Amino acid sequence: MKTTTSDVLSSRGAIGSEGIKIIGHRGTWYTLESSHYEGERVFLLEHEQYGDEAAHIIVNQDRKIIMENVWNGFSDLWEGN
Repeated sequence: MKTTTSDVLSSRGAIGSEGIKIIGHRGTWYTLESSHYEGERVFLLEHEQYGDEAAHIIVNQDRKIIMENVWNGFSDLWEGN
């Protein structure tokens, strides 16, 4: 069975995963970093087409959006809550 990028994000959250689709957002994303927040693994994603010219998003391992419009990495998450 072939492992997809979504499977990698859900199971291991490998940094560098590409082609991640997020419901409610156009295009595909890739993982810049991962961390832990409130007991779960979270991922900082950057848009594959627009890169650092667009806001990033932070999702959990189920690809549920934790924070949108992220410009300062996980600092936005730590300082926002």
